[in-house]
Amino acid sequence: MRLRRTTALEITRKELRYNKGMPEEQSLNEEGGTHHGRHGGAYDRGSADFYYGRPRKPHYYMSGTYNSPRVDEQNMTEDEVDSYNRGFDDAELDGHRKEYR
Repeated sequence: MRLRRTTALEITRKELRYNKGMPEEQSLNEEGGTHHGRHGGAYDRGSADFYYGRPRKPHYYMSGTYNSPRVDEQNMTEDEVDSYNRGFDDAELDGHRKEYR
C-alpha cells in the first residue's frame, strides 16, 4: 500500500470546509462564558464527533483540542451540553461526514 503525503495547504482547505458551519463569533451564556465558536469548545467537539462518525458523547477541551484538559459531560454545565448537542445536530443537518477509504 502506498501512502500519499498530505500538504499543509490541503489540511488548511479541509479545515476551512469542516469549520464553515461554525459560528464566526463566540456566544455568551448567562454566566458570561463562551462555549462554542472556538477550536476545542463544546460546539466544535459536537460537530467534529458527527463529522468523524463518533457517538454523541458531550465533552470539550479547556483550550485547544487534545492540547489541554478534557471536560466530560458530568463536569459540564447544562449550557455547555446544549452547545455540544447543537454542534452535533447542526453538523448532522449539514450532512457532511469524513469519507474513509
